[in-house]
Amino acid sequence: MNRGGKAAVTIGVVTYNAPAALKRCLSAILKHTTDVPYRLALVDNGSSNANTPLIRALSRRRRVWHRSYGRNLGKAAAMNRIVSENPSSWYVFLDDDVVVGENWLSRMLDHALSHPAAPRIIGCQSLLPDGTVFCAEQSPNATAIGEGERDCGQRDYIRLCDILCGACLLVGAEVFGRGVRFDEAFYPCQYEDADFCLQSRSLGFRALYVGSVKVRHDHLFRQAGKYRLQRRRLESKWKVPVLFRDSHPLDRALAAIEVALRQNRDAEVVRLCRASLRLHPVAADAHWPAAIASAALGRWPQAVAGFSRVLEDARLAPKLRAQAWLLRDQALWNRRRG
Repeated sequence: MNRGGKAAVTIGVVTYNAPAALKRCLSAILKHTTDVPYRLALVDNGSSNANTPLIRALSRRRRVWHRSYGRNLGKAAAMNRIVSENPSSWYVFLDDDVVVGENWLSRMLDHALSHPAAPRIIGCQSLLPDGTVFCAEQSPNATAIGEGERDCGQRDYIRLCDILCGACLLVGAEVFGRGVRFDEAFYPCQYEDADFCLQSRSLGFRALYVGSVKVRHDHLFRQAGKYRLQRRRLESKWKVPVLFRDSHPLDRALAAIEVALRQNRDAEVVRLCRASLRLHPVAADAHWPAAIASAALGRWPQAVAGFSRVLEDARLAPKLRAQAWLLRDQALWNRRRG
């Protein structure tokens, strides 16, 4: 652990009313971050429980930068304070309910430093405690890709993208040097990560998803009541889906499909899904909207075939599988009828 001066990496954790999760998070950091010099920075954001004694006990044993506030500043404001008071070459922002694994940080840094696009925002794959996917990368519409799937390695790919999950986010100091900050209007939390990625991308910084690095995310989902409000805030600010000059071809395809779906241009959805099939790491991601659009068009044989292809994927999220069974049965009934 870095003892002073400028750290190679600052690992920032903002916590709020989650002492048990925070203890797991910090224990994993200390155990699995042994090959990279780092500074640990903790912000207790107005917790009303046992967080502060835990942080103080850790600080007595190790050199830790920490701040405890009497009120909740919001996650974005707390992360901005970590950046302003801890000079580093790189920053990692971890949710307090995340548990990292062996060599997680060095592997993310290796990809950041070796990738030809020189990405300065790097994210990884988040898994829920039951082993299902919480989030791989995010779509141009700022929705989680892979959510609910059984993890069989299908999201272990590496690709450039535009939006990453903020549960574990590595950011180069150059991004902050250009004036990018977490937008404190997203108070107290939710969607500040997507907004930060879009700000950074708008200045030309590249974002890289590294699915081979996985963290466990307990996903306590505090302040869930603000979720829809923050979603509307993001949509108002950015008019999602958002694309950039150098967006990945898959993101361009996903954005085009999303717009066509919104406008009920079902034939266009089918065409786009077929054209982009080779770009999708998981084929069901293309077959699903194509089957939905085929059903809307009354093309029942194509709808049945599409839903059947979706159901062939054993990793499918249970909720999506149930919907696919129901829709395929409806399509079968309509095909027999017609």
